[in-house]
Amino acid sequence: MSRRSARTSIAALVAVALCAVLTVGATSASAGSLRPHYTAKQKAAIHKSLSRQLHRSNGKAIRSAKWLRLAAITDYKLPLTIRLNPHLPAPSTAFAPSNDIAAIDLGQSFGVVNPTLSGALRAEGRFADPFEGGTLGEIDVTVPTGGAPAVNAAGETLKTNPISLLSNSAVTGVNTPNGCANYDYANVSLGGPAFNDAADNWATFADVPNQTVFRTTELALGVSSGGGVANLLNPAADQGARLALNLNAKIWSVFRTMDPGSPLNCLQAITGYKSNNLPAKVLGSLTISPGVTGDGRLRLARISVHGIPTNISVQACLAPEDVYVDTFANPTPAGGGPSGFNPPNDPCNTVIAPALLANGVLPLPPNAESVTLNGNLNVTSLTGEVLIGSLPVAGEASGAPTH
Repeated sequence: MSRRSARTSIAALVAVALCAVLTVGATSASAGSLRPHYTAKQKAAIHKSLSRQLHRSNGKAIRSAKWLRLAAITDYKLPLTIRLNPHLPAPSTAFAPSNDIAAIDLGQSFGVVNPTLSGALRAEGRFADPFEGGTLGEIDVTVPTGGAPAVNAAGETLKTNPISLLSNSAVTGVNTPNGCANYDYANVSLGGPAFNDAADNWATFADVPNQTVFRTTELALGVSSGGGVANLLNPAADQGARLALNLNAKIWSVFRTMDPGSPLNCLQAITGYKSNNLPAKVLGSLTISPGVTGDGRLRLARISVHGIPTNISVQACLAPEDVYVDTFANPTPAGGGPSGFNPPNDPCNTVIAPALLANGVLPLPPNAESVTLNGNLNVTSLTGEVLIGSLPVAGEASGAPTH
């Protein structure tokens, strides 16, 4: 190649590169010019208008493409509540029973247990901006953090019913030696004043099988971290909602001793708690369904999701702290929280009630105070409502058992 040809080729390459740079610059400039720019004051005014439109239309404004576009390009954030149990129509003040189920596989020792879920979870939705790579109708969801018990600063009220782990037919077998079927739970004493062990009334607390000898209490689930994405305009299967939550729970164990030589014979004992982390992942559909709920809340959409099996490791305490008497399971007083459950607020194996100490119950060695259960957690099915706004904490978890 001659020097002249080489210079010509280099000049051509430079020209092509320059055109490419100019084209990209023009495209970026065009994209920038298409996206409206608002001051903070203008955004605040638009957000106020968007909120007003939602409330005046009973949520139906969410169907408007213009509304969605304004929400997206102004970084509009909407406080949300995901409530699993729908409120029954007025004048009822009750919530529908839970139809939300989880499957916890604890291996050969305990098998698969299926606690029900109930309650509500607060979240915040930020409408994704198409000019920043988002899709119209897409919402970035974040869940505020907070710890168990359920009534906390973030307002989580997710709960499970008690989880039964072991059973023994001698608890209720009338003709079984050393059985507890004929035990008088109405007048029990451990050497001190008599008390009423109403928590053992199986007719009242039917969600705990009457042959159970080892179980957890109900679990109040807090949130360590969580978030995901939802899409109001994507009807494809498993593309409407994807959430990952790192849940935390204090787990109290309740077990029944069936040894006639024990002061706890036929009675239930409750332990201190073990703190546990429970990761959970769900995906499913989100359907726009604006309306007003039975208790006057604005509904944005309905959600239906299922889980992805996630490995978990759960610790349960084995060291008795006190007799499980009715004081741990009183019904909620008027104006109280979602549950009357009031367990001893002590870590596992740190406290023993005087009545148990007097009867020879001693702390367990550290290596025997708890058991670790490895398995996986899967939310089999979960349906609920996505409500606009943050709900009051009190009374939002109706539908869950109370002990």
